[in-house]
Amino acid sequence: MRSSPSEPVARRLSAIAGFYRYATDEDLIDRSPVAGVRRPKVADDSQTTGLDRDQLRAVLALARQRAAAGAGQSSRDLALLTLLAHNGLRIGEALAADATDLGTERGHRVLHITRKGGRRATVVLAPVTARALDDYLTGRDTGPLFITGGGRRYDEPAAFRLVRRLARAAGLDCAERLSPHSLRHAFVTLALDAGVSLRDVQDAAGHADPPHHPALRPGPAQPRPGSHLRRCGVPRRGWSVGSVSRRDAAARRARRTTPRTPESAA
Repeated sequence: MRSSPSEPVARRLSAIAGFYRYATDEDLIDRSPVAGVRRPKVADDSQTTGLDRDQLRAVLALARQRAAAGAGQSSRDLALLTLLAHNGLRIGEALAADATDLGTERGHRVLHITRKGGRRATVVLAPVTARALDDYLTGRDTGPLFITGGGRRYDEPAAFRLVRRLARAAGLDCAERLSPHSLRHAFVTLALDAGVSLRDVQDAAGHADPPHHPALRPGPAQPRPGSHLRRCGVPRRGWSVGSVSRRDAAARRARRTTPRTPESAA
C-alpha cells in the first residue's frame, strides 16, 4: 500500500474510516481502529486529462460526421457528447435524465436534471445541444433520455468506452486517459479562457461551492484559467463554449438584477 499514489490511498482510507464510523455509531464496536491513522495529503489540482479547443472540436466533428452517416447509435453518441461539452453536465446527471425532462421555458429549450445531492436544476441548452437531442430523439418523449439499442438506459461504462473510442479515431494521443468528465472539464476551462466570469461558469457547471473545482476558486491565489488540467500537449486558445458565451453571460446577469413583475412571474 505504501507504493500506491496518495490519492487512491486517501480514498481507501476514507472508505474504511466511514465503515468504522458507522460501526461505532451503531454501537457495534467501541472505537474505530483507524481513528488515529494519518491520511496522505492529496493535491488540489484535478487529475482529469483535459481537452483544448482543437481536440474537442476534432472529437465532436468526428461524432457529427458519423451521425450524418447514420451509423449505429451515432446520433445518440453525438447528442451525449454535445450535452457534456457544450453544457458541462456531469455524466451521471446526463444519463439519469429522462425524455420527459426536456422542455421549453420562456423560449429556451431546457433540460431538468438532478444535481449532486439530489438537488433539481433546470439547464438552458445551447442551441447546438438542442438540435443534437432533437435529431437523436426524433419525437420520442418517453423512457430514459439516452438508451441502448435494446431500449435500456445507457450507462457510464459505455460512455467511458465511447469517449475513448472516438478520441482514438480522432487521433488523440491521450485517448486512453480520457473520460466523459474530460468534456465537462473542457467546458469549464475553455469558458474561463474565453473570458466568461467565474460566477457564470460556476452557475452553468452546477458548482454549489467554488472550491469544488480548482479553476473556480476566487482570490489572488487563483491559477491561470485552464492551468489545473493535464493537457494532451496542444497549446491553449480561447473559445466561447456552448451557451456560456459572453452575450449569454451578460443576459444571465441582467436577469439576476432585473426585478420580477407579476406578469413576468406568470
